Amino acid sequence: VRLLVDAAASREGILAALDELAQRARDDATVTIFYSGHGIVDSHQTYYLTTTETQLLGAPGARAVAENSAISQQELLEKLRALKARRVLLIFNACHSGELSPVLDANRASFSGQNPPPDTTAAALATGSGRVIITACREQQYAFIGDGEQTIFTQALLEGLRGEGVSDRGGFISAFDLYTYLYYAVGEAVQQLPESVRTQYGGTQEPAGPALEGTLQD
Repeated sequence: VRLLVDAAASREGILAALDELAQRARDDATVTIFYSGHGIVDSHQTYYLTTTETQLLGAPGARAVAENSAISQQELLEKLRALKARRVLLIFNACHSGELSPVLDANRASFSGQNPPPDTTAAALATGSGRVIITACREQQYAFIGDGEQTIFTQALLEGLRGEGVSDRGGFISAFDLYTYLYYAVGEAVQQLPESVRTQYGGTQEPAGPALEGTLQD
């Protein structure tokens, strides 16, 4: 397990960890990559995962990411293609709302992050077989922070990985069972938030899994 937080979650640190993972993970491995931060689509319509040193240039609506301060979609896809593992679970908690919105530009203006857009997730799924992506919420939604030590999504993720509310499969947890638990647990937790908070940010948070979501919408 490699945990990158604070200064270690730099652009260089994240890219180096992904390179190390590609070298160590054999084709029979199961790999989980969890990103908690903020995503942004810049004025050139390129998606980036922010790091601890990310800086934004330009005014809101025309933002550009300072060179070598974030991880671009193309760089992320390149690292995923290098993974030989046949089972890769990608989890993105990249669209926070409210008090944790960071200040990344010279004008000291905060912003709310964005999930990987559909073309990014589709490209990530196409980097190899056995890829599954789960995001904290759907397009045009925000991921609520909540009042615990973890965000609502992350707390539900930890519970699901520990087996809470997940079918017993002899010590294994399927991606579908994990996603099902996340979908309902996050939705219920959000409804416990003050109505004023829910109203401000759309009132709904539904984790999304591109290969699974249709099942839960019926």
